Amino acid sequence: MSDTASPTDAAAGLLGPLEPVPPASVTDQHRQWMLAQMIASRIYSQRVFNLQRQGRAGTNAPVDGSEALLAGTSLALDPTKDWILPQYRELVGLERFGPDVLDRYVLYALGHPDGGNIPEPTRVWPPQISLATQVPHAVGLAWGMQHQPNETGCVLVFLGDGSSSEGDFYESENSAAMDGATTVNIEFVGSDGERALLKEGIELQ
Repeated sequence: MSDTASPTDAAAGLLGPLEPVPPASVTDQHRQWMLAQMIASRIYSQRVFNLQRQGRAGTNAPVDGSEALLAGTSLALDPTKDWILPQYRELVGLERFGPDVLDRYVLYALGHPDGGNIPEPTRVWPPQISLATQVPHAVGLAWGMQHQPNETGCVLVFLGDGSSSEGDFYESENSAAMDGATTVNIEFVGSDGERALLKEGIELQ
């Protein structure tokens, strides 16, 4: 990354400890941080998108419209205890989990092999493009954490459009229920997903 100031520098110092913040404890200071993070994720996403349009980066899925979800998720989780398994658009909004998240995502977009590895202690996995294939990994990670006495966090997995129609999704949900694995699923349903659901006769509320 460049030596120029991060778009989130304005939010630096707004949050002290990295403990998760429950909804009842969110203050104006936290809301300022979330707004700054939302703006930053849009800027990062646009920069990578511009590189892709210039032929300097590979396929990129913009984060536009999902910024608030990512900022709120980051604030609710504990970067020292919880894990996030993304799909392919979320990493630009997860800078709270560590600078390596954004750095490695840019390398990934540029086709550098190091982009497929986010080193410890950052608790975020690399991007996943195939539908729902990260869900079994999330459940396995959560199940494994239950057998580690020092692991008290949860695992959050982001899903893409159509992932809930994949066998990996249902198999993972059944396994999580049987094993009591603590996982949180967040599924994006964008315009393509809405069209697919409507085509199947499912009315969106």
